[in-house]
Amino acid sequence: MGNLTEMNITVVDDDRSLTKIINTYLTKNGYDVTVFNNPNVFFSKICDTKCPDMIVMDLMMPDNDGLTILKKIKDLQKTKHIPVLIMSAKNYKSTVLSCLSAGACDFLPKPFTLDSLVEKIKDMTD
Repeated sequence: MGNLTEMNITVVDDDRSLTKIINTYLTKNGYDVTVFNNPNVFFSKICDTKCPDMIVMDLMMPDNDGLTILKKIKDLQKTKHIPVLIMSAKNYKSTVLSCLSAGACDFLPKPFTLDSLVEKIKDMTD
């Protein structure tokens, strides 16, 4: 993936206060961050300028759920290689397994610490 300062992470979550906190923290840690609060807008623009190096996405969003978007990402030739980290308060074993079997690289249960988010990102890029 290259070094962290070159890594572009797209964060997709309808919770604007959470995405603002994540954006600030990841940026301070040397990541280039793009935020989308609407999963449909995100999917329509996923590779407009360049494809992200990683996607951190919420599972439960009002306009479209993360699992549906994850499946669409993994179905497209130009995006199927992008690692996706799903985050959700709905952290039942069946939900986690559904996400992993649909192509997510990892799952982060909400609530989480920002340090644990960075650790997951580092683990996924090693």
